Amino acid sequence: LPFFAVELGSFLVSTRSGWWREKLRAWRFMFHGSTWQWIWQRRRRMQRERRIGDRKLLRWAEGRILFQEGDASGGLITRIANPIMAITWKILYACIWW
Repeated sequence: LPFFAVELGSFLVSTRSGWWREKLRAWRFMFHGSTWQWIWQRRRRMQRERRIGDRKLLRWAEGRILFQEGDASGGLITRIANPIMAITWKILYACIWW
């Protein structure tokens, strides 16, 4: 659910910033069947070749969106989306033990 809220917020920002066409193009790419087939094939190969577990790898991941040039959403992402994502990330990270 938080993922969809963040995507919705991202789409709203894209409409205000003028890059909504690119956002729709990215969604179309992600929902195309061949994209997921490629992702799953690649994922299986990477799982066979990996050297460290998820928990160790995800130690460096962030549960928030960081901006180098300022929040283009007018604070929507930093005030609303980031706290939701941070809580979700902490819960998910606690569930990863491998």
